Amino acid sequence: GASIRQQLREQIAAEYAAQVAYAVRAGAVDPLALNLDGHGHYHMIPFIFDALLRLADQYRIRYVRVTSEPWVWPSLDPGCWRNYLGPNILKHILLRVLSLPAATKARARGIAVADFWYGALFSGDMSVAILEKWLRRIPPADRNSAIVEAVFHPGSADPSEAPRWNSKGEHFQFYFSSDRQRESRELK
Repeated sequence: GASIRQQLREQIAAEYAAQVAYAVRAGAVDPLALNLDGHGHYHMIPFIFDALLRLADQYRIRYVRVTSEPWVWPSLDPGCWRNYLGPNILKHILLRVLSLPAATKARARGIAVADFWYGALFSGDMSVAILEKWLRRIPPADRNSAIVEAVFHPGSADPSEAPRWNSKGEHFQFYFSSDRQRESRELK
């Protein structure tokens, strides 16, 4: 019931606070200039996002990743269609819906979010050409002042780690994908 949900909310808030406190103590982040996000965009779930924002009572949060990606019409490249017909389209739509109230909440607390964010729809299939197409959509008046975030996933597992990943199914495919290697080459 409600008490279980409240306990979960409190546990998530405590975990966020513990992770940020640890990073601050270790000197990994400046407590007066935090930029926050969450792996796999889990922080976009409303009650988790609220827990993240409560950290603003204790730390100076400058920026929170809010994944509000605009729609881009399909590329003529046949390989890009998988992004419109596969799971990335669902992720894109869900994150788009969740981003609207999240951005409003963050900005109300004086926390910046990206004016233009790109990377969910072509997750695992990003290219400089796709990014350039998105960047051309930024109105000229905003080009010098907008906060723009583009997400590539260039990291991959080392081939020697394959035996450890074999039982991980989807994760194995993701971390050993030639697409991740291609994204890495795109950024060089």
